[in-house]
Amino acid sequence: MRVLLGLLQDKLETRVKIDSVSVNFTNFDVNLWGVDIEDRQQRKMLLTDRIAVKLDVNKLLHKKIEIESAWIDGLSAELYNPKDSASNFQFVIDAFKTDKPAPKDTTKREQLSFDIHRLRVSNTSLHYVTDNHQPRKNTGKPKRGFFDAGHLDITARIDLTVHHIGKDTASLSVTRCEASDSVAGLFFSDIHFDAGINKQAAFLTNVAIKHLNTSLSFDSATVVLPNKKQGRKLQYTTSVITGRTQLKDIARPFAPVLSRFAIPVEFKVNLSGTDSTMHFANVRVNTPDQKLKVNATGYLNNLSNSKKLFLRFRVNSLNTDAVTAKRIIDQFVVKKFMMRQLNNLGAITYTGSFDILYKMEKFRGVIGTSKGHMRFNLTLNELTKYLTGHVRTSNFRLGQVIEMKDIGNVGCTADFTFDYSKPRTAIVRKRKGGKLPIGKVTVSNVSGSYKKVKFNNISATITSDGAVAEGLIVQRKKMADILCHFTFNNTDSIQKMKIKPGLRLRNMPWQRKGEENLTKQEKQAAKAARKAEKAARKEEKAKLKAEKKALKAEKKAQRKAEKEK
Repeated sequence: MRVLLGLLQDKLETRVKIDSVSVNFTNFDVNLWGVDIEDRQQRKMLLTDRIAVKLDVNKLLHKKIEIESAWIDGLSAELYNPKDSASNFQFVIDAFKTDKPAPKDTTKREQLSFDIHRLRVSNTSLHYVTDNHQPRKNTGKPKRGFFDAGHLDITARIDLTVHHIGKDTASLSVTRCEASDSVAGLFFSDIHFDAGINKQAAFLTNVAIKHLNTSLSFDSATVVLPNKKQGRKLQYTTSVITGRTQLKDIARPFAPVLSRFAIPVEFKVNLSGTDSTMHFANVRVNTPDQKLKVNATGYLNNLSNSKKLFLRFRVNSLNTDAVTAKRIIDQFVVKKFMMRQLNNLGAITYTGSFDILYKMEKFRGVIGTSKGHMRFNLTLNELTKYLTGHVRTSNFRLGQVIEMKDIGNVGCTADFTFDYSKPRTAIVRKRKGGKLPIGKVTVSNVSGSYKKVKFNNISATITSDGAVAEGLIVQRKKMADILCHFTFNNTDSIQKMKIKPGLRLRNMPWQRKGEENLTKQEKQAAKAARKAEKAARKEEKAKLKAEKKALKAEKKAQRKAEKEK
């Protein structure tokens, strides 16, 4: 026993204590009771109830332990990874490195070497702590989750079997792992997998993970291990990952905005990437009732740099209905506008893409509904707290959506800006009250019908201060502008808006008579202005025609693609 203690203490260069040892010389079984290993700061680091090994005693006399099989029961580990010094367990890893150079001082006692064929570890209790001595990343940032790699306090219970450990290879199975960090909000009730490891890569099979209401599994994955000397970077790829989740599971660690998202979602995806990139292939997302179905691909760059992070998903197809869309929106704690109009849209489809950048999200694509299609492009700027966007449609049944039956199909182009800054909007609402969004919409190239009367060449502006939305519709004619002022204060009763028609005369003959007293240059300038105005109207008309043609081609291509599916 003294020889064994001496060898271990020489190998680890720290205090090792063993309560008792029993040896069966018939079959070379050794049992060690109460093994206690301290770290370099004289703190208890590893404790075990029992270590049972079957070894070759003759080789022990030659400073070599060859273990045919071993069992470690009741292992307890306290592992610390502070910012200002090495991990308290790093010296153990360094001591057993196979490529560690031989000591220069040959007068020292010969080093102990190990060769383990099979190892089983059961009832392991692990406590792992990191502390970078900085405030948590979510300090003063309520929209950011609690997960912070610099502040981990993980407790885990693990059972595993090491099938083989060679000079440069190992194979093992984690049969049970329960792990949690209550501050970060991580609660893994089960993790298990098989792994084969060599110097270049790790190969995982039969992987399953369960976290609260979330579970995922995949058959295999390959991880290429990084090596600076050989210029090898971390790379990984997986087989199809299948799973089921409620997004509220990741609310506390990563996204507090999802704290109420309890709708079950099923998914499939293939992952691959490096230490700074991630690629999502063959993404399939759906609700169990199939009322939401998504087909997408995506990629992420600059994972380690939040200010340069870039995530893009290309949504090849999304199919749902207004009822399901409302259920999803209701999962978020946000102000909701025009939900009644949403119910009138019926079946909903979407193709397009969205980007997530540093403090900015961008969305674009085509939304199809039972009332018509819309092409859109919008940006949420987290720095300025403004939502800006552009929408275009050629044949949208607006009257059916807003429940004003006299309005027929409408085509238009619209640009909008809305303020979603809570401090700014709170000041306005305190002064004026109201339930409307705060912003402005500018509409051009409007065509449509009202009470079976067709109209075109219309523009409109709508400005809302949160309490009242005021709008002006203008139809330009050769001799006069037809006007329509309107106001409303609630999107749920928009059909009750107040409307006031008007007329604005322009370019009348008697208006031009005043030009008789103008100089020749002034007359030419007036004529040029009228000509420019006419050209602008012609250009607007041509632009609208081109947009209609493009949208028609897109719809035709979409129908063709759907037939091919």
